[in-house]
Amino acid sequence: MKRILVIPHSADKQVRVRLLEVGQALSRRYKVFCLDWQEPLRPSFPARLKAASFNALTPLRALNYKGISLVNIPFLHRPLSLAYWFNQRQILRFISSYKVDILLHGLNYFFPAPVKPSWGNKSYINIFDFNDLPAEEIKTRADRWVYSFTEKESRKADYITACSYSLKEYVKNNFSRDAVYVP
Repeated sequence: MKRILVIPHSADKQVRVRLLEVGQALSRRYKVFCLDWQEPLRPSFPARLKAASFNALTPLRALNYKGISLVNIPFLHRPLSLAYWFNQRQILRFISSYKVDILLHGLNYFFPAPVKPSWGNKSYINIFDFNDLPAEEIKTRADRWVYSFTEKESRKADYITACSYSLKEYVKNNFSRDAVYVP
């Protein structure tokens, strides 16, 4: 049975999250793991600190939720350069340990897809899902980082999906990659 790791763009279960719904549909035929994490309830500093502390100290665990396994792994929020490196290695560790065949991930800046290693599970398929525009205008340092992140993820992906025809065209025009429209 194929094993799929889904990394949605948000961990909020109070709203409809595209990749969580895709994961639930795929769980009828495959073993699906969905990355879960604590998001701040408010934009205040104490709420963000609480969520960041919880996520950094959480042990690897999986809970059943609507037919899929919600997975927690330790990860960092900031600084972004360290978080990028650390979180990428945590995901690779999970992929190797659980022998994941397919990585399906959305536009989430905390969770970059790992570069396929020269050891272990080299054959997983990397699918990058565009559910939103990364940055319309690149004026600030944060905008440049977001655009650069999206560009790197697009280059690493074996396949790219998009939730609209306009996003499909955006991927083609900005990253010279073909995307598959998946409503």
